[in-house]
Amino acid sequence: MRESSVNADTLISDPDLSTSLSDVHHVLAHKALVKDAEKVFYLIGLLMCTHPLAKSIVTRPSAMGHIAKALAQIGKGEPEEAMEVFDLVFGRCNPNESNLLLLIKKCDTAISRVHDLISVLRDDETMYCCIQVLAKMYLMKGDYPRAVQSLERGQDLASSCTGSDLETISLIFGWTFEGLQITVQRYLCEDLYASGRAVEAAEALRKIIDTFGEEICASKATAEWVMDLKRKCIDTLESLGDTALSSGEHDNAVTRYTSALSLGPSNPIGILVKRSNAGASKRLWVDALMDANEVIKRDPSSHLGYERKYVALHGAQDYGEANNALLHMLSVIENSPDEEIRRLYPQALTVAVNWQVQGEGICQAE
Repeated sequence: MRESSVNADTLISDPDLSTSLSDVHHVLAHKALVKDAEKVFYLIGLLMCTHPLAKSIVTRPSAMGHIAKALAQIGKGEPEEAMEVFDLVFGRCNPNESNLLLLIKKCDTAISRVHDLISVLRDDETMYCCIQVLAKMYLMKGDYPRAVQSLERGQDLASSCTGSDLETISLIFGWTFEGLQITVQRYLCEDLYASGRAVEAAEALRKIIDTFGEEICASKATAEWVMDLKRKCIDTLESLGDTALSSGEHDNAVTRYTSALSLGPSNPIGILVKRSNAGASKRLWVDALMDANEVIKRDPSSHLGYERKYVALHGAQDYGEANNALLHMLSVIENSPDEEIRRLYPQALTVAVNWQVQGEGICQAE
């Protein structure tokens, strides 16, 4: 969509806009819209020929001029007269202008009426504008999932439509459509996280990161918001996974750890160790081994990585490799530069001996 870069002052002062807005009467009508929007559509001397609105309609009847007049009447508390103006102009406008009038009439009413308009439209340009307006209305209502659905519905039209009529909608209602997609996704993320749906919030955040990478890099505020929510989601999901693991809810634990890892934590080793543990508890030995190997790959000095590798290999009945993993674990602990880890060696040795005894018993039984 081509976002409007035309502000109120430019519309009023720039005489060369006739080339971009097609005709002088169009420029005059936009001037009227800007003036009325800034003054809540209230026109002093509505019928005075010196007013931009009157000039627009006298110069050449147009949809824009009648829109400005109708909204001025709404601002004066004359809604019925405004609707009459809207109705009057339908016979004087081309089909695209008529669709714009219909859209503007419905913007100030119910979402369902915009849906009704979309269902009968055949013009892609107006359809695209209607979808953007619908998403904006859902956003203001706080219905973020439907706002997202509306925008997704219009993705196929975005490359071929300019969205030029959104400039008019912006002037009339004071709405902004710039960055609407990322704004809607952001509100959806925050709403999901606040309502305790951290897994869904993480999924929505991943979608923002994957889809709006350039926009995020271009905006310091957006980048900081992404990093902050990413950190909160990772911490929350890890905590929820810990609770589930300690309660024996291994499926939930794996789901939450996986969701946390999908956000790319700066140091994923602790979560990988926990997910390996949860996977082993479900007897998913291959998954548990993959996580253990990833831990060792990232930190060859991690005794926990070798411990989880031993458990996974032993569970998979690969006793020879399990024993090698156990020996590596003892070596890492004994030679660690960290004194606190070295102090674990006597206890680790006792545990290792017990594991080996248990393993030999299992082998003999088989």
